[in-house]
Amino acid sequence: MDNQTLLSQGGKLPDGADLLILDRRRRSLDSIAEMVGQMVVTRYYEVTSPLGAAVWVAAVRMPNSAMLQLPKVLGNQYTRILDRFYLPAIPDPAVAVALFNICAEGYESLVNVEQNLSTIVRLLSLVVDRTNKGSCCILDFGCGTGLSQRALAQMAAKYSNIQLLGTDPSPAMLAHAEKRGMPVLSWTEWRTSTERRFDGVIASYVLHFGITDENLLLLFRQITPSGVFVANFHGAQSSQLGSMEARLRRLGVQTTVLPEENRTEGPIIICRPLRSRVAIESSSELSETEDIP
Repeated sequence: MDNQTLLSQGGKLPDGADLLILDRRRRSLDSIAEMVGQMVVTRYYEVTSPLGAAVWVAAVRMPNSAMLQLPKVLGNQYTRILDRFYLPAIPDPAVAVALFNICAEGYESLVNVEQNLSTIVRLLSLVVDRTNKGSCCILDFGCGTGLSQRALAQMAAKYSNIQLLGTDPSPAMLAHAEKRGMPVLSWTEWRTSTERRFDGVIASYVLHFGITDENLLLLFRQITPSGVFVANFHGAQSSQLGSMEARLRRLGVQTTVLPEENRTEGPIIICRPLRSRVAIESSSELSETEDIP
């Protein structure tokens, strides 16, 4: 099936569904349907994540009163995303990318665009202010539909020498960014760009979906010695933030955490690699499928 047909441009879900639940395991979705009496699965879809895994999508109908109770019923098994989607509580990049690939057409109808733009402007400003360079080449990691291109236009009066590139594991999202006029690297191009260097990398509303250690190491290798990686951590609890900082220290990165200014954005993590590029290279044997906290 066409993965891009599950959400219309106006954000309408398929089969009259009220919400979608995604999981790699069809059996897990069946068990939810058995557990929640007022939940009706109108259809199951099997889609292929751009990261290679098969992902099951349950299109669900249920009364509003039951939907309000669903987060409690699902407990620690699933996390609600963008109000109408549920993903496994343990972050799984393959499942998250599958969601965004099927939602690309209507993505901007699902999010607070102005809040996203505000966060991106802040992240870009933090990169530029810390590099102390007249011109910067910045990678937007997980660029989605290319909202950072709009954010950059808002910053033009103050920062006129920023070169912005985007990459995203979802080809559907990346196609929208390219239509917006954003220079992009495909996921494969980014992962094989061994000679490319960036003065900074931003990741807006990405960390909570999970990034593997291997991809973090790739990013750190691509940052110039004076460059930084800056990302917000939406919805981070203190334990999750602590786990992320511990991971980054293990990867040889110095971190600074800026407290959250608003609940949606969450805290901001600023990373600067400490180890030499050779040391970082030697750590890259970590598996792409390594579990993340």
